[in-house]
Amino acid sequence: MKHSMISQLRWTKPCSALRRAGEAFARAPAPPSPTSTGRCLELYGIPEAPVEKPTPAETALFLLKAAAEIEHGLLVQYLYSKFSINPPPVPQNWASTIKGIGLQEMDHLATVQNMLLALKINDFEPYFDRANFPIPKDHEAFYPYPFRLEPFTGDSLSKYVSVESPLPQSVKDPALRSELETLIQRAEAVTGMKTFGHVGNLYAYLYWLFLPDDNYAGPWPNFPADWFRRYRPNYHVTATDFAVDVARLEQLQIYYKEVGANDGNAPDYPHNDNGSHRWVFAVKTADDALRAIVQIAIQGEGTEMAMDSHFLEFLAVYRQLAMFTPPSGGSVHRAVPTDPHLRPDPDTPAGLIVNQVTRLWAELCNTRYLMLLQELPLTMSINRVGSAGTANPDRATLFGVAVQTEMRSAIPYFSAKLMTLSLDTDPAGCAGPPFELPLEPLPVNAASRWKELVRLIEVTNNLLAQLRALSGPDKPSNQDEGLFKNLERADQLLLQIVSPASQRDPKGT
Repeated sequence: MKHSMISQLRWTKPCSALRRAGEAFARAPAPPSPTSTGRCLELYGIPEAPVEKPTPAETALFLLKAAAEIEHGLLVQYLYSKFSINPPPVPQNWASTIKGIGLQEMDHLATVQNMLLALKINDFEPYFDRANFPIPKDHEAFYPYPFRLEPFTGDSLSKYVSVESPLPQSVKDPALRSELETLIQRAEAVTGMKTFGHVGNLYAYLYWLFLPDDNYAGPWPNFPADWFRRYRPNYHVTATDFAVDVARLEQLQIYYKEVGANDGNAPDYPHNDNGSHRWVFAVKTADDALRAIVQIAIQGEGTEMAMDSHFLEFLAVYRQLAMFTPPSGGSVHRAVPTDPHLRPDPDTPAGLIVNQVTRLWAELCNTRYLMLLQELPLTMSINRVGSAGTANPDRATLFGVAVQTEMRSAIPYFSAKLMTLSLDTDPAGCAGPPFELPLEPLPVNAASRWKELVRLIEVTNNLLAQLRALSGPDKPSNQDEGLFKNLERADQLLLQIVSPASQRDPKGT
């Protein structure tokens, strides 16, 4: 059984930090911070790595892996919500807004992976794992809120707005502050949590770690440096903590064009936006990391009131939903469950997919999702440019399958289809994409990922054969068959670049 990085964090508030340092009575209380991030730090503290006396690089490594889990977790929740929205007359701009936010979360995840590769201690290894949903009860307190796959409702939106919002106390507009306070109260009632943790604190700590010293300001406006000077003085990653082989690092990191984002390292950033408000940063130095962290924190973690912040975008959808009246007897979302799953789970019995035909489709959706989580890190193990100075065809193949086949075709298609298939024997209740992960950790190196990818291709072939054997109303449509053939073509491309050592023999060893 795996334990997520998030569930291992030790949240430390200033008072306990001072006591550990033996200074409980040596300093007078600090005045209240004037910034939203500073007040969040005072309320919630900072997350520490579960390591005895960690170095700044060890802390940064652990926090970046926790950040990757959070970005990954938010991404799949937002996508599930988007897929669940009913067709017109339900406004379709809600789905497009949430999709846009999901793509930005994907970019945040890509940039976090680039930061991970930049740390020498990490030895060029990306990290795409996370905890399964629902989060175990004894781990919920470690999360901003209990992550779950839920249909699009006012309750679920209240959580998304709250986790992406600044602290209400820092909002100057009285009407907006009052609205946000009411909204957070709703989210707290839904989750049973008294307070919503802010991911911005994690990124603020990362920002402090990547500063060269206590006095360097960097690009974060109104950063509460005084708080960190007081409680984490002289605790920073140094130049020697970065990967020495910069040429290799540049080759392995996710390139902004590969995911269709803007260049976060461009001289005219952020004015090089193509209208998507999406950026991916290459990270080779501490200054690169600082600029990347600021963009993620301001856009996605409620540290500042930016115009493209997820807070304001979700809030706009929340307001529109409150004003919308669905047709008589209708709903804004499909009849899908919370946390659909294939493995029996006593905590969520209502989400178990029982219908045997639906289970085949759900298993295929899970399989392609797991393949994506092998393909992305494998891409980051292959040089982007080949020896001839042109694009490396193996990396291009892997990224093409990951982005075009899995992310833009298979997973959306299966997600939409599952939301039309019966969950159990009652045709009124539909299923949904489970996005389930194995109970054990995902493979942690390229060799094991190649082997897992080959195994998942075999699983795909088996599931396709079972689906093709169905008859009557369950028989796959021509559109289904078209996707099946696309998957088979993509898998053949993958098998052509798999090393012989990763090929499984007929016995499956």
